[in-house]
Amino acid sequence: MILLTSTSDLLQVVTGSAVTVDVHASWVDDANGTITPGRTNTAITLAATTTGGASPAASTQRNVKTLLIRNKHATLSNAITIQHSDGTTTVEHFKYTLLAGETLEFVDGEGFKVFDASGNIKYAGIGATGAAGATGAAGATGAAGTTGVTGPTGVTGAGGTAGATGAAGPTGPTGVTGALGATGAVGATGSTGPTGLTGSNAGFTGPTGPAGATGPTGVGITGVAGPTGAAGATGAAGITGPTGLTGVGTTGAAGATGPTGVTGAAGGGGAAVSVVRTQSAGVTGTTTAMVTASGMTFQITSGKSYHFGFQVLYGVNNTTVGLRLGLTFPAAMIVVARGRVGVGATPVYGAITATSGSVLGVSAGTTTAIALSAGAEIFGVIDPVSSGSGTLALIWASELSTTGGPVIQAGTHGWLVG
Repeated sequence: MILLTSTSDLLQVVTGSAVTVDVHASWVDDANGTITPGRTNTAITLAATTTGGASPAASTQRNVKTLLIRNKHATLSNAITIQHSDGTTTVEHFKYTLLAGETLEFVDGEGFKVFDASGNIKYAGIGATGAAGATGAAGATGAAGTTGVTGPTGVTGAGGTAGATGAAGPTGPTGVTGALGATGAVGATGSTGPTGLTGSNAGFTGPTGPAGATGPTGVGITGVAGPTGAAGATGAAGITGPTGLTGVGTTGAAGATGPTGVTGAAGGGGAAVSVVRTQSAGVTGTTTAMVTASGMTFQITSGKSYHFGFQVLYGVNNTTVGLRLGLTFPAAMIVVARGRVGVGATPVYGAITATSGSVLGVSAGTTTAIALSAGAEIFGVIDPVSSGSGTLALIWASELSTTGGPVIQAGTHGWLVG
């Protein structure tokens, strides 16, 4: 926190060059238990020392909750110093060179942060990683067990005697070839004689019946085939010797496990950020009735401090119609927020401290193509002395009731730190 506790205390902003800078400060005064919120908006155009947070009244303590400083210049940088003076001694709190379009902010309980021209945080507090615990000593390896004795190989059985080969049967005698008869005259073809009988497997082949006469040809009788000798018996197989015993070795005991090393301390966690994006394409505003932007809601718990922001991408279809942005939240909560709605070089700024409060950015007299969006934003804090839980929501409407109102585009997003 930054405290102003006397009528001589000042919170000052030092600008290093004559570059346009906007300053917003929000605070809570405590006058003997009476809590009163307040804020100051300051536009700086010179290289000078400017009061960003004024001195409180007598017997009052002023707690500065939020300090927002934005470099509005399109191309030039500006060296910024934030300092505290008690009327006698001046001390520097923070020093940083803001690039074109960047924003420096201080939030009570979170410290200083810088956002680039696109609204991305350039610095976030992330806790250091705790030191790794020492690795425990490795346990000793147990002794290897002895290998058992290999059993003897069994005796090979004797081979059986080969059986005797049977004797070959005798070959039957060859029949006598008859004498070749004389070739007679070619007579008529006789009928085919019957086929002779087929002999049995072990017997002889029967005689072939006589061929029809071509003149009678002498026919020799084929001798009987001798029987095939019987096959000799196969000798018996020798006995297989018994298999030798397999040796068994004892397994050594397992070595003891070394102690587990000490676990290092866990590093501190960085701030948790919730981001919600629109769930659809562009939505056109056609009436002056305020409505909740798609997906732009957060649940707030009583007694907690929060820092939030909404960054809106929008376009306008009509040179006479502007955009209105606002917030809703539980009435019992203390909320201090700053809104900016602008098209071109003359944006509109305003403070929001009550539910349904809003900032109206009137048209600049020229249309902005829907594909080339203009920008608007709301940043603020919720004081931990607030009571009651509920929903924080971004609301919006058209300046006039018309079919050609402003369009809230996809990519619009919000964030909450708490």
